[in-house]
Amino acid sequence: MSLTQDYFYLGNTENGSPMYRSAAGQYIYYGPDCTSDGQGNKWIISPALCSSGYYDAYVTSVHIGMPPSRDAWFMSCSDGWREVNITLLPLPPTMAAPVAVP
Repeated sequence: MSLTQDYFYLGNTENGSPMYRSAAGQYIYYGPDCTSDGQGNKWIISPALCSSGYYDAYVTSVHIGMPPSRDAWFMSCSDGWREVNITLLPLPPTMAAPVAVP
C-alpha cells in the first residue's frame, strides 16, 4: 500500500499529540510503547492504532506536537526495514492535515 495519501486530523491522543487518518485507513500518530521492545517516542504510520509493533513506517522523535515535515523514516519493505525520506506537506486550509510523500 502506498503511503502517499491525504491524512486528515482526527483529534488528539491521550498523550496530547495529534492523530491523523487517511481515507484508506492508514493512521499517523505519536506512538506509545505498545510492544515489549522498549522503544516508544516515535511517529508511526500504521493501519491500526497501538498494534503491538505492526506498522508500516516510523521515525523516532521527542516532539509530540507534529510529525516531522521532512525526515528519514524507517519503512517496512518486502526485504525488511529501509530508511526512506518522507516529506509531509500541509493540505489546503480547508482540508488541514499533513500528506505523506515518500
